[in-house]
Amino acid sequence: MGLKIVDNIGKIQNGLFSALVNKIYPDMVRKVPKVKQALKNEIRIALLESPAIQSLSSGLLKADFGLTTDPTAEIIEAVVNTTKVEYKTARSKGNLIGSFEITVQRIGYGNLYALGISDQAINGGSLPWLKWLLEAGDMILIVDFGVEYGDHGRTGMAHMTSNNRPFKVNSSFSGTTEDNFITRAISSRRDQINNAIIRALQ
Repeated sequence: MGLKIVDNIGKIQNGLFSALVNKIYPDMVRKVPKVKQALKNEIRIALLESPAIQSLSSGLLKADFGLTTDPTAEIIEAVVNTTKVEYKTARSKGNLIGSFEITVQRIGYGNLYALGISDQAINGGSLPWLKWLLEAGDMILIVDFGVEYGDHGRTGMAHMTSNNRPFKVNSSFSGTTEDNFITRAISSRRDQINNAIIRALQ
């Protein structure tokens, strides 16, 4: 008995690729919601544990920016809700490659700046505190005034005074477009995020 292969190698590879895609792709796509939920849970935890979020809620940043409401819940949910997961397949050097494409909070932060809490109303205008926190780094923002802590101002925690000028975001929390409290929080939980994805795929 003999076996004669009548198709060329390319056709065989294409057939195997198609068969594998038809087998694997639907199964992975079905797992996308589970992976997405696992990611959202981990990102929420990462932000809740962020020193900047805690400081905005009741600490130094709340005093520095004179925040009259707690903006942290809205910020966290706005970031978490940007989570997107997509499963893709491709062929590379004859091999089937499958991967999840994950995006969280694209740079630009328009979704956050659109929140009603991203600016703090002050006499004569508003203070874009969230943009400062995310993007201004250690740049001087107000030349003629700085923060004096004590039983003062809108929050009862601090007020602006010319004696402590100038004003900039506290260096412990300041950030730039690509390196800020959001990116740091997510990076700090990288191992837990990886493990959550693995568990979701099991």
